[in-house]
Amino acid sequence: MRGGAQHLVLNHGGFIQRVGGHLGTQLQVSLIPGSISHYLAMTAEERFVFFETGNLPTLIIERVCVAHNYAAVDGMLGFGMDLGGVSEYNVPETFNKGLWMIGCQFHPEALYEDPDFVSVNRNKQILDSYLELCLLRKALHKGGKELVDEMNSIERETFERLHNSVGAGSAEFLRKAS
Repeated sequence: MRGGAQHLVLNHGGFIQRVGGHLGTQLQVSLIPGSISHYLAMTAEERFVFFETGNLPTLIIERVCVAHNYAAVDGMLGFGMDLGGVSEYNVPETFNKGLWMIGCQFHPEALYEDPDFVSVNRNKQILDSYLELCLLRKALHKGGKELVDEMNSIERETFERLHNSVGAGSAEFLRKAS
């Protein structure tokens, strides 16, 4: 977030610029349909409708807390960087490189528990979705070795059963053929 988002842009050959009116204020951010940020801001129900119909909702984060003097330059985010959302002043506020490098120029944590949102608190939704994504990635990495070991075990058992039922010669032939 914030400075980290700016470094993400700079480290990928992008540019930042000085911006005014972004210190200690609240802005509106329009998310770009189909972007990673847009997906993270969607509720489970909105995702279900998307997967069923292919229709993406228009998402605007009605209030974000900003406190920065510099921001990424639209159209110059850097190699492989995709724009995710812009403020009402057309300042890039979210961007990403793939699924695992996500930059957020505003502070979603500042309004995480704010009860005054008219509709969905997209600040909270983005953070919750991102944390779920991190936990899923951790589980996949942790489970990766276990999954490979389990597949190897199943494969060994399958060949042992095949060997016992049709003889060593046939099992070896089938193993080489597969």
